Amino acid sequence: MTKQEVFEQIGMAVRCYFRGHAAHLTAKGWHWTDDGTPVVENPRPCARCGRWPTKEGHDACIGHIDGVSGACCGHGAEPPYTIWLPDRGPGVCPTDNYGGTPT
Repeated sequence: MTKQEVFEQIGMAVRCYFRGHAAHLTAKGWHWTDDGTPVVENPRPCARCGRWPTKEGHDACIGHIDGVSGACCGHGAEPPYTIWLPDRGPGVCPTDNYGGTPT
């Protein structure tokens, strides 16, 4: 079976969200599910608030949160979360939607 045949069989099963927009994997990389355009060549803002990430890569609606190694607003597709540094907080937890306060 060729690489193309494998992707044709499983590609639509490999799905995710980028900033709240549905995407799927094909033999040529990630593509937006709604129009089939390549994700890398056609970036999109957050599906929930319409804002682009900060220059540091943070979700614009959250920004930088001291003591956190990762955070996501959920972009309207998933629940938001924060991942706290081991010595700074409770671990992985849901947030209060914006601002990183553990709930």
